[in-house]
Amino acid sequence: MSSGKKCGIVGLPNVGKSTLFNFIMKKEIAEVANYPFCTIDPNISKTPVIDARLTQLAAEKKSQNVIYASLEIYDIAGLVKGASEGEGLGNKFLGNILEVDLIIHVVRLFEGDEEMQTGALDPLQDFQTIETELFLWDMKRVEDMLQKHKKNETETKLLKEILTCLESGKYPPKSHVPLITSKPVIVLGNGNNPLMVKKMKNFCEKKGLFFFNFDFHDNNEDNFDALVLQAYKTLNLISFFTCGPKEARAWTVKKNTTYKDAAAEIHNDIKNGFICAQVVPWDLFEKKPTVMKKAAHLVQDGDVILFKHH
Repeated sequence: MSSGKKCGIVGLPNVGKSTLFNFIMKKEIAEVANYPFCTIDPNISKTPVIDARLTQLAAEKKSQNVIYASLEIYDIAGLVKGASEGEGLGNKFLGNILEVDLIIHVVRLFEGDEEMQTGALDPLQDFQTIETELFLWDMKRVEDMLQKHKKNETETKLLKEILTCLESGKYPPKSHVPLITSKPVIVLGNGNNPLMVKKMKNFCEKKGLFFFNFDFHDNNEDNFDALVLQAYKTLNLISFFTCGPKEARAWTVKKNTTYKDAAAEIHNDIKNGFICAQVVPWDLFEKKPTVMKKAAHLVQDGDVILFKHH
């Protein structure tokens, strides 16, 4: 599994994270229980990125096997207020989040019996509880780094700028400093309470966060497939395809990858002996015009490629 493809599911305890993980994996892997901290070590597995284009390509070529792109999904245990201070095994869980490339932050948009009686459901507060813990944990990391890099003026200046952002409640700019708060986020609402959905959607729009919602118990696999595909796009990943009678396959690269570098996803020998790429762009697939691409040209999402090499 190449880097840049790890997604972590986070949120308060009992918001449906493990239920989501089970559905995504199409099998029961994570224990689902209605009490805090039933998940301690993160459950990790791969999930296919279902792409209708590859399905169509495989059907046309009558491929015996179809291999979709995939993502790694981490089911990280529920965080609680005070996690950055170690509450609820918080330091362990926050460390797990640092390992992923994208955060899927689950918030509850359904009412239990207690909330229906008291009206206490507040997804914005729940979201901000987790967000605050992530900011506090990163602030401590940056403060520790400042102590270690006192003599490095360039590094110290950058760290102080990041700390100022965090202290003001702003997400820091991307840099080489490993932080939780610099990771892309998808806010995922579990439930269909109309008022709560609207409230969360408006909140995310103001913060510039992508919002996605559905009821985790509706058993609609299309919803989960759409979530995985959105995560793939949010990670700035694209697919190119190879196809033949034995296999139709999606290969993952970052946007702005050259054809020569993309060849290495299949085998380094193809990259080292690269001559050219014979490409059918997906938007012209019905007409099937083959375009010759040189090593430095950039792969486009959905390209169907035949690599020529020594």
